[in-house]
Amino acid sequence: MRRWFAIANLVVAGLLSSGCGGSGSATANAPADTQEHAPSVTTVKSWPIAWCKAQPGMTRAQMRAVMGPPTSEFDLASGNPQMSWEFAEYQFNAFMDVNDHVRQLDVNDIELSASEKAAIHCPSTRR
Repeated sequence: MRRWFAIANLVVAGLLSSGCGGSGSATANAPADTQEHAPSVTTVKSWPIAWCKAQPGMTRAQMRAVMGPPTSEFDLASGNPQMSWEFAEYQFNAFMDVNDHVRQLDVNDIELSASEKAAIHCPSTRR
């Protein structure tokens, strides 16, 4: 399921960046899919602890300060504003509201091992 969601996001991002996204272009400050390279192993290992410091209501800048740069990001113009930190089995998602603040934090833990799940000391979904 997680892989399907990631593929769907990439398809939507490709359509938006190629101009097939509807009636207008994205705004100047609108982040497109920003996945440029894989994060370092050190960064990925820090995500479970950092994730529990993230809170609903945070801004994009605050999320970056806590988690580091997202591996993918979509703005409100995409119709699905969110920030994601993904690598291997890890997938941390911050879904944004219309004011660009976190409305929901979600960890997709389906493919995590028991020890990887145990390293995340907060609920898998927070609103």
